Amino acid sequence: LTHALPGAAWCVLSAWQLHPRSREVAGATWHRWGGRAMLLAAAALMWGYALIDANGLPADVHDFGGHAGGLADAIDARVYGPVPVNAVGLRGLAAWFVFTGVQTGKTAVFSEHKKWAARHVAAGAWVAAQRPAYSGAFVYPRGTNVSFHPPHRSVSIRSRSRWSPFD
Repeated sequence: LTHALPGAAWCVLSAWQLHPRSREVAGATWHRWGGRAMLLAAAALMWGYALIDANGLPADVHDFGGHAGGLADAIDARVYGPVPVNAVGLRGLAAWFVFTGVQTGKTAVFSEHKKWAARHVAAGAWVAAQRPAYSGAFVYPRGTNVSFHPPHRSVSIRSRSRWSPFD
């Protein structure tokens, strides 16, 4: 709830903030307050992400038994690091999301503000776009011979275990 609910609020606010008509209808004051609310939602959802990460519960670990996808698994098999490559990517995207949010909020020049806002929304939209794919991975296999549901077990984010949908 500390990640999904603020994330939903952020998605609604980001669409409102980026739509040119919203500034025409509501004016600059509402745009500023909407931006502040959006960044507050971003801060709350990032707190939720920090809790998810600190407890080793990102989707690839919790929902997919440590299987981050073919490319991530191939890199992990060849390059040993302190954490799996997918965790590095998630944390990098989280840092970029925070950085672009801060830049958006503190940039006063409209043309620069607009660019930073687009970068911030793109970073968040990339994560939001994955949610239907995750849902599809759990819904589609029912009634088929293919299972994307790994056996439920506790998996550390540092785990080097591999999972295959064909296990």
